Amino acid sequence: MRFSWAVFVKEMREARWKWIIGGAFLFLTGASLPLLFPYLQQMMQGITLPGPWASALDAQLRNYPAYLWLNWYGKNLFQFLLVMAALLGGSSISAERSRGSWEFLLAQPVSKTAVFISKYAAGLVLLFAVAAVPTVFLAPLSRLIGEYIQLTWFIRGLPVTLASASLFYSLCWILGVILDDSLKAAAAGAACCVAVLAIGWFPALQRIALSRHLAAVGTMQTGAVDWPAVAAITLLSAAAAGAAYQLYRGRDY
Repeated sequence: MRFSWAVFVKEMREARWKWIIGGAFLFLTGASLPLLFPYLQQMMQGITLPGPWASALDAQLRNYPAYLWLNWYGKNLFQFLLVMAALLGGSSISAERSRGSWEFLLAQPVSKTAVFISKYAAGLVLLFAVAAVPTVFLAPLSRLIGEYIQLTWFIRGLPVTLASASLFYSLCWILGVILDDSLKAAAAGAACCVAVLAIGWFPALQRIALSRHLAAVGTMQTGAVDWPAVAAITLLSAAAAGAAYQLYRGRDY
């Protein structure tokens, strides 16, 4: 079999504290953004900031949709997805090896391929669900302060953001397969995160920087989903997952 529900459910169960605590944190963080908006407006009255800071902040406080998009996609969701992808991708195999449960798992009536596919799918489903649910709720939560954002517009940032997160998740899977220690895999994931962000520091590379797509910058600027970018990043993610699988098959477990 190419997929095992038993392994899938096992992975979801073992990662429950990651997605319960992470999801609750992300939801509360997202819920605070609409509630803080009027207080930020009041607090900034009469305060003068240096030119670039003043213009950027003033633009956000005058435009609620821009404020919410920049602080959600460009900051909170962006950072959360990098951390969550590293935790889920980097520790999926290495954690089993670290705690000595890998041999027991492979002794079950399930193929190595099914183990890989099921564990990979479980982490990806968790990553997508924990990111998508709070994003959808931000539209009705905005009504609490009398602000309206169109849900169909706001969730247009999700496709490219989640595609980018899946690529980082796949890269962290490669690290998790190579490294047998979950702490080493986590450290390598953090280094990979820095490398991903560093690409965006170079002006000539900003249009292809993963950080730009994680923040859904292009979608915010045009108002439309950048489907070519989504397709290209998804293909890269699939290629990285394929590389992780080949490394996994080549390991002498």
